[in-house]
Amino acid sequence: MNEARRRILLLCLLYIRHRKRKEMITKRKYWVHPILKLKQQQGDWHNFREMILQDDDTYFTYMRMTPSMFEYLLSKVGPTITKMETHWRKPISPAARLSMTIRYLASGDGFHSISLSYRIGRSTTTCIIRETCEAIWSCLHKEELFTPITNGWQEIAHEFENKWNFPNCIDALDGKHVSIICPKKAGSTYYNYKGFHSIVLLALVSATYKFLIVDIGAQGRHSDEGIFKNSAMGQRFYNNNMYLPDPSAISNKHNVPYVIVADEAFQLNSFTMRPYPSKNLTKQRIFNYRLSRARRVVENAFGILVTRWRIYQKPLNTSLVTSDAIIKATVCLHNLLMSTSNYCGGNYADQLLANGQIIEGEWRQKHINSDNYRNKSFGNNNYTRQAGEIRTIFTEYFMNEGKIPWQEDIM
Repeated sequence: MNEARRRILLLCLLYIRHRKRKEMITKRKYWVHPILKLKQQQGDWHNFREMILQDDDTYFTYMRMTPSMFEYLLSKVGPTITKMETHWRKPISPAARLSMTIRYLASGDGFHSISLSYRIGRSTTTCIIRETCEAIWSCLHKEELFTPITNGWQEIAHEFENKWNFPNCIDALDGKHVSIICPKKAGSTYYNYKGFHSIVLLALVSATYKFLIVDIGAQGRHSDEGIFKNSAMGQRFYNNNMYLPDPSAISNKHNVPYVIVADEAFQLNSFTMRPYPSKNLTKQRIFNYRLSRARRVVENAFGILVTRWRIYQKPLNTSLVTSDAIIKATVCLHNLLMSTSNYCGGNYADQLLANGQIIEGEWRQKHINSDNYRNKSFGNNNYTRQAGEIRTIFTEYFMNEGKIPWQEDIM
């Protein structure tokens, strides 16, 4: 009995010592920093409200959207991010939470900078931004992203044929490496072939630069083809579960299935077209040009995303959960704002002239070393006979019935 009491007493003493040591380590100089006790009207939230009344251009530069679009977004997300008011605490308003999050995404400033700007503690700022990004995704992704249906695929293919002269094309596929600070104990798990740590945004993009279906969060060390094969959207393609329309005619002689256009990082198969290997090409160069012409929309989508949301212009210094939420939120915001002239205005996107010529968008000059089109690793060059025949049919079509006048200039 005495031995049992002695052990209990020893455990109590160890526990008390542990608590005292922990209190010494976590003892704060301030419970709330004096600068955060200042009235909120001295911070960016007050400036934000003033900009609504004064100058739309300044407001758009600050928030990447117009006041009316912010109000629409708030009406969608506000109920989800509203907190309960108690007798001892007045919560931060939904408008302030949303504006803080949008400013974080638009400016690329760190959590500490945003917290000081808005007179809110850093830990609170981190929590608000993560929760608001998650709310943006949950409230918008069903209406802003694409739900696979047969009629929907046909409409997308019609856009690709009219705008980019590639029939039976349902989307362009590529992956964007989003730079991150290496997570603790991750080793080389997220280290990619370009020499930095990343997670991958894999996307199917429409002819008008909108994200259709995305896969977010794959480890950067994996190849684009490997990520696509193992993703939910890739499995649906491989299992013929994407509700694709039946093959249709692109000429008087041939019917071909609806296809994705992609670069050399992906494998040629019955639903994915990639370029011919660039050696000793003749008429195959025409196919490569026509495929590249359609595939550039995915480069533009990534380019506009990175240019408009400056959070992408340096490594994400957040947890993996928060990083995923940030990417999901910006994808939804990109699609929501693509229809507005300000967001995609100027010369950010490629400009298509009446004669089919293309003026490259400004983002290409700003991000000339973008990983979306430079130094791509090649995927598996093995393919089935059926896949090769489909690519040959497209090649013959582009040389005959589907010929466009300016394609000869690249020969």
